[in-house]
Amino acid sequence: MKVIRRMHMYAGLFLSPIMLIYAISGFMLNHSHWFFGRGDVETEMPASAFTETLVESIPEPNTLANALIAKLNVRSPGEAWKLTDETRIRYNRQIGINGEGPQATVFYRFNLNDKYYTQILRPKKDDTNVGNLNILHFAEPLLAEAEKKALVKAIKKETSGMEPKIETFEFRGQPELIFSAEHDDSYWDVRYNIETGKLSARPRSSEKSISFSNMLRRMHFTSDYPREIGIRTFWAVAVDAISLLMMFWALSGILMWWQMKVVRQIGMIVFIVSIIVAATFYISMRGMFLQ
Repeated sequence: MKVIRRMHMYAGLFLSPIMLIYAISGFMLNHSHWFFGRGDVETEMPASAFTETLVESIPEPNTLANALIAKLNVRSPGEAWKLTDETRIRYNRQIGINGEGPQATVFYRFNLNDKYYTQILRPKKDDTNVGNLNILHFAEPLLAEAEKKALVKAIKKETSGMEPKIETFEFRGQPELIFSAEHDDSYWDVRYNIETGKLSARPRSSEKSISFSNMLRRMHFTSDYPREIGIRTFWAVAVDAISLLMMFWALSGILMWWQMKVVRQIGMIVFIVSIIVAATFYISMRGMFLQ
């Protein structure tokens, strides 16, 4: 038991610096408007301003769902269609309209479920003294229709004898080439869409600049092993080590508690409560994600 206690302690010491990174970045992500905000000013728009627009003419979710079920029953033979869970009827996205001005960007969001409309005003940064560059037809697309058809044809040939049989193919995604460039003493983040031939560029204040908060956010979300060995490989190894050590930390803690008969009874109560809380989070969040 003494060995497990020592391992438990040393695992905690080893984990503490990287766990602090995860803890701080997790807190920052949970309060992103404090740390990653862009000076947004959000205000609720009165519903009366949109009484004669499409957002007010769109039916309530339950009303539209019942109307669609009625149409299905008229057009479909056999057993009648019926709604199974009226609590999950909802529009899954908002209507969004964005506006652009010389000093600010504005976003209008229309939530059709509860008729809640918002305006988000985002001032533009003062250090962006040169506008964005957008050229729709900058170069001939590398993924024109002929090239896409040729690629799909090659895939069909490759999968001709595959089981189960695949009948239809759909071309998805618009790959972009991303690079940095310098022009007139300004640094730019450049994107070129190889499917549309569009080139866009956004200026930035310096060639190499990233805030502490954004650095932590990127570290928090960086995952998977890259194909080539580099710093990301060692970070992925560290994440695996943390995951395994946290499992050991939890299991060894349970074992150490069970060996201490004096606190076994009160520990059992705490342990059962923690299981109930974890299960409640899991079931509730799963229900939210399935909506």
